[in-house]
Amino acid sequence: MKIKDYLKHVNRELVNVSPKEKKKILKHLHKNLRRLLKKNQEKTIVDKLGDPTDYGRALNSHYKLLKTTNTLRLILSTNGKNGNGSINGKKSLLRDIKFVISADMVLPIPTKDMWVFAGISVFLLSLFIYSLYYWQMLYLVLILLPAFIANGAALISGKIKTLRPLAIPVDLEKKWLDGRRIIGNSKTIRGFIFGIISAMAIGILTFYATEYFGLAVYSSLNYAVLFSAILGFGALFGDTVKSFFKRRIGISEGKTLIFFDQVDFLIGAFLISLPFNHFPLRFILVVFAGTFVLHILTNILAFYLRLKKVPL
Repeated sequence: MKIKDYLKHVNRELVNVSPKEKKKILKHLHKNLRRLLKKNQEKTIVDKLGDPTDYGRALNSHYKLLKTTNTLRLILSTNGKNGNGSINGKKSLLRDIKFVISADMVLPIPTKDMWVFAGISVFLLSLFIYSLYYWQMLYLVLILLPAFIANGAALISGKIKTLRPLAIPVDLEKKWLDGRRIIGNSKTIRGFIFGIISAMAIGILTFYATEYFGLAVYSSLNYAVLFSAILGFGALFGDTVKSFFKRRIGISEGKTLIFFDQVDFLIGAFLISLPFNHFPLRFILVVFAGTFVLHILTNILAFYLRLKKVPL
């Protein structure tokens, strides 16, 4: 079966999709199938995606699930075979939604708005960095670096197989008085441990690097380790407290609480560091603004590197 014939069958099943989005879907599918299959391999298209009618129905049924606010994601299975073990059409999709996560290829359609948003973010981030340079506060970013590292390391810890035994939710899967989970499964003991250790490691690295260049950011190695651990814990604790309040107001895991999801770790880090270090107010404000923008940029990048399922 040729690609154009396959897409005709898919097109008939996309009844819940607007004409504009349908055109986008079919164009995107056609482009990537042409890239995926050589001319003499077009006959294998049914082996790759399953029966076109079933595939179209499955795509139609899960259209809202696969669509984010500014990106439509199409799932192509490139290793399926007709028969046992195949990812073949609507029945299998409805039975095992993990297909959406584990498919071999997740192909996003970038939009002009996304690139404009990224361009504005780069400009604003440059402005924030210049402000810190002008105020001679860039060295404070080095002091605050363990908080950023801890926040990122907690997320990465989920990819490390040896840490799986520590994948225990910090709320021990208990529920609050409102019947909802206290925190949820996303905040784990594994994340806390790996995040704090990573913060301490970057603190040690920063100490020796700044000593080498004569900057002397930390007064001693012991202080660097201690303060980095405190910042790391504060960052992770701030993120956890935010999750607690999100559950209370009915925001489920994975849903965004704008601004607080971007700077929650900074709030925790700044508050816990008050007895040990004084950060100027204008530095705090600029870092909040810069981090908000940086968070957007890194999420867009992670999405296009297929490390995240949604861009924002």
